[in-house]
Amino acid sequence: MLQDDESLNDADFADTEHTIGIAIDPGTGTAGQGEAAGKMYSAHYLRLREAWQLGVCAVAEDKEFNHQQHGRDLVKALLNGGQHQIIVGGQQRICSARLAAPPLPLPRGKADGFHEQADKFLVKWILLSPAVWPAIGVEASRGINAHPGGWLPNWIHPQTGEVLLKAGDTARHEQDSRGAWRQRVRQQGNISAKLVAAIVPKPLVVTGWALPDEHGETESEQHGGAQSTHLAVPAGAVYYFEAGSADEARKLAAALNWHGSESNPTTIRNRRSTLLGEKGFGLGVCGTWQFYKDVPGRPGQ
Repeated sequence: MLQDDESLNDADFADTEHTIGIAIDPGTGTAGQGEAAGKMYSAHYLRLREAWQLGVCAVAEDKEFNHQQHGRDLVKALLNGGQHQIIVGGQQRICSARLAAPPLPLPRGKADGFHEQADKFLVKWILLSPAVWPAIGVEASRGINAHPGGWLPNWIHPQTGEVLLKAGDTARHEQDSRGAWRQRVRQQGNISAKLVAAIVPKPLVVTGWALPDEHGETESEQHGGAQSTHLAVPAGAVYYFEAGSADEARKLAAALNWHGSESNPTTIRNRRSTLLGEKGFGLGVCGTWQFYKDVPGRPGQ
């Protein structure tokens, strides 16, 4: 069992398989033509060794499906408590799959003990899954301000960098009406923290296809077809924050960690993607960071 601060190289848990194939022309989707004429490619893939397993979180609820034991979840109904062989990925590899009990196979984030520097407490947030933050136009009647989205989370003020997330319990409970829930959240204060830096890789294109749903609320849902294309911030992006106090740093971590402040989580508490959160987007974990002033080549040194 690895400790939280341990890591392994690929060769410690997987073997490398090499494959040679014929290149495909991206314009026509065929081999031997265009840019791919006369070209081959070489690729390598990792195969897990014995006693190693890959853990994933997967839910597929279907409105028209209702299993006697597993409800609407197609994944649980497919595996149904046993171990089965399924085909996975574009390479069409056969894998053995089984349902696993909690804890969830996700790393846990830091919830307290953040580094202090110049009276600020330093929190970093690392995305474990992609996140989509769309551009938002002004809607004065609803009190909605414009936001550029893209790499910048919609819960960050675009001019000041201030965190707009509320502190405390923002979940909607069964007894709450939508109006009462929104009023309760509006009355809660914002977390006192500010985004000061970010490292964001190039965007990930996310799209999809929907089957027709005669019970859908909109015409596009009823007829199905291609879904909107979004540019998502990929997993691995890092956002750096300064919090005004140790307590505010803890509040920020509780709002950003996928498990909140729970030390032994069994459910996902936070999905910080504006869109596609129900599909697992916007999961992240917190850590701390340290600002290094004496860096060679930095202006002023």
